[in-house]
Amino acid sequence: SAVRVLLVNLGYPPNVVGGAELLVQSLARELAGRGVRTSVLSLSQNGTDWHYDDEGVRAYFVHAHPMGIALLNPNRTLAQRVIWHALGEANIWIARKLSLILAREQPDIVNTHSLLGLSVNAWKAVRAFGLPIAHTLHDYQLLCPRGTMFRHREPCPRTPPSPPPNT
Repeated sequence: SAVRVLLVNLGYPPNVVGGAELLVQSLARELAGRGVRTSVLSLSQNGTDWHYDDEGVRAYFVHAHPMGIALLNPNRTLAQRVIWHALGEANIWIARKLSLILAREQPDIVNTHSLLGLSVNAWKAVRAFGLPIAHTLHDYQLLCPRGTMFRHREPCPRTPPSPPPNT
């Protein structure tokens, strides 16, 4: 039977925040075109769970953040940005939603990308299924809350933390 891959990212077209969403779509379509059973999970922007078929890719959009993808709102206030990031860092909703997709799709491996708004709780859900995780690093967000590795116009002096061990 075909290899099954689940890609996890903050957004997926039509919800495009930046380049990661387009890269994930391109990767997902290429995998599907090569016979890999490919699905993608990202945050829903409309407050509901929904999915569609994107050229052989099953794209799932889950309501797993009370504010959706606030980064898509150009008029968001500073308070909204701070609250969105805080809720995203402690996302308690993603594990249940992701677990439902994992049970349905039964992937052989999960490839995570931008976990902004999803948190590393996504990894915990994947580990509960005993699945391997491959993470594609697009930015420094997991290492630095600002995503820049700079503070006061200087590079951060501390050594980044080691990734959690695979258990």
